[in-house]
Amino acid sequence: MSHKERRDREISGLKSDILRSTRQLAKNKGWEGVSMRKICALIEYTAPVIYEHYPKGKKQILGELRDFGFSELQKALEAAALAAGADPAVQLAAMAEAAWEFAIKESDLYEVMFDLKGVITPLDDPSALRLATQPVMDAIRQLHRLEEDRDGWFFNWWAIVHGHACLAITGFAGGAKPKFRGYIREAVTRLAAEIR
Repeated sequence: MSHKERRDREISGLKSDILRSTRQLAKNKGWEGVSMRKICALIEYTAPVIYEHYPKGKKQILGELRDFGFSELQKALEAAALAAGADPAVQLAAMAEAAWEFAIKESDLYEVMFDLKGVITPLDDPSALRLATQPVMDAIRQLHRLEEDRDGWFFNWWAIVHGHACLAITGFAGGAKPKFRGYIREAVTRLAAEIR
């Protein structure tokens, strides 16, 4: 292995440690408890080492986590659509459940992706949601031939999923949270019937 390859591997490992530690802090202390000083302490590196890789500091780290979150959401939606079979209505319901599961399981990423719980992450690419949810739009396109209506259907689908996720993550769901998965499936199934 060349010196450059070894150095690239070390940098990649360090950046992974920084991102993993940032998420760990957020899970333990909330996003308000994440600071560059605490990240440095957790990975046992000095601030200049972290700033060498993330010159804009915490905002840049959060931006990278946001991008990672959208990438992971897209993978979850693609897998759900594939597993659901050929019927686009079934795909929409399966993808809604997959997005819900992602939001709950990866709530720290979801908070960064959508600026929940006081996280403020500059959105460099406003198309990030559209790119991540392309499988949803593909299913809607199969169900509904009129292009001008598709955005409305997409945002209705997204409002169902994201609304429930936000209520659950921010604590406003109360005792209803265990029923949300069923509510989402039911609402998206009705929506798919309307789209046809």
